[in-house]
Amino acid sequence: MSALALALVSAVSLHAAPPACDRFAALFPAAELPETSEAGCREALHEACGVGKGPACLALAELLLGEPEAPAMATDALLDRGCELGMGQACLRLADRVAPGRRAALLEAGCAAGAGPACLAHARLAPPGSPAAAARLDRACDLGVGEACLALAGLPAHGAKGRPRLPLLERACRLGQASACPQAGAGRAYGLEAGDPARAVDLFERGCALGDPESCARQGLSLLRGTAVARDPARGRALLTIHCEALGATACLDAAEAWLGGAAPLFETPRGLPLLEAGAARGLPAACHLLGRELQQGRRVPADGPRAAALYGTACEGGILEACGDLGVLLWHGAGVAADRPRARALLGRACDGGVAEACQLLVRSAEGG
Repeated sequence: MSALALALVSAVSLHAAPPACDRFAALFPAAELPETSEAGCREALHEACGVGKGPACLALAELLLGEPEAPAMATDALLDRGCELGMGQACLRLADRVAPGRRAALLEAGCAAGAGPACLAHARLAPPGSPAAAARLDRACDLGVGEACLALAGLPAHGAKGRPRLPLLERACRLGQASACPQAGAGRAYGLEAGDPARAVDLFERGCALGDPESCARQGLSLLRGTAVARDPARGRALLTIHCEALGATACLDAAEAWLGGAAPLFETPRGLPLLEAGAARGLPAACHLLGRELQQGRRVPADGPRAAALYGTACEGGILEACGDLGVLLWHGAGVAADRPRARALLGRACDGGVAEACQLLVRSAEGG
C-alpha cells in the first residue's frame, strides 16, 4: 500500500484539493509537519494511517472522495484501513462503494463502531419490522439518528428495548425529524398519562421551525388559546390561516370557525381540493365558488358543468358576486349547461352592479350582439 500511496500523493498534488495540512493539524495539534505543502501533508496523513491512526485514514480518504480523478483503489484502501481501525464513518463510506455481498458486514462494523447512519442503513437490509431491524434502529436512535427514532416509533413493539412510542417521537423531533414533532406535541398536549402542555408547545414550535405545516397549525392554536404559552392572537391567526389544511379538512374548518371568525379567510389563497370539498359540503360560499371554478376548468378534477353551475348558484346567493358573474358566463355560452341568456343577463347585471368588471364587459358585448 505504501508505494501506491506515494504514487497517489504525487498524482493528486497537482490538483486543487481541500487543505490536507489543516486536516492534519486538526487531528494532531501537537505534531509537527515535516513540510507544509499539500503533498507533504497528505504523505504525513498516510504515514499516520499506516501506524494505526484511523482518523488519518478517513481524513485522507475524504480528500480523495472529493476528487473525481483520484484512483478508486487508493480511496477504497484508505477507507478499508480506517474501518479496520474502528472508524465507523469509513465503514459506511466504503459500504456504498463495494459489491452487495460485502455491504452488510461493513455496515455492521460501522454500526458497532458508533456510526449511527450505518446502523440505519443496516436496519434497512433486514426484513421490515423484524427483531433485527428493530435492534439496529434502536442502536441508530441511541446514536442520534432521528430518522431511526421515527421509524422505531412506528413499529408495533416500539423497538427492541420495548420503548414507549412518545419518547421516541419526541427524540426524533429534537433530532430534526419535522414530521415527528406534531405527533409528539399532540401526545404531550392531550396524553392522559404523559400530558405536558409546555413541552407540547415547545415541540410544536420546533416542528414549525423545521417547516412542518401541522406543527405550525397546532402552534397557532396554542397561541390563540394561550395554552402553556402567552397568547399571541396575531401570530396565532397567521399560522392557523396559512397552515390550517395540515390538520385535515374537517378539523381545519372547525378550527377556523372557532378561532378565525369563520372559514372565509381560509379561501383567500389557493387551497387543496379536500378543503374545498369539505367547505362546499358545509355550504360555505367562498368554498363553493372556488370549487365551482375547479369543476369548470377541469384541470385538477374532471370538468362538471352542471355541478359547477350549482356551486356558483350557492356562492352567488351567499353574496359572492364573482360567482354570480361566473354562473352568468356559463349560462350565456351554454358551457356544460343549457344556455339561458335571460337568466345570464340578470346574473351578469347583478355582478356588474357589485363592481365585477368582467361581468360589465360581457354585458356590453351582449348588448352589441356578441
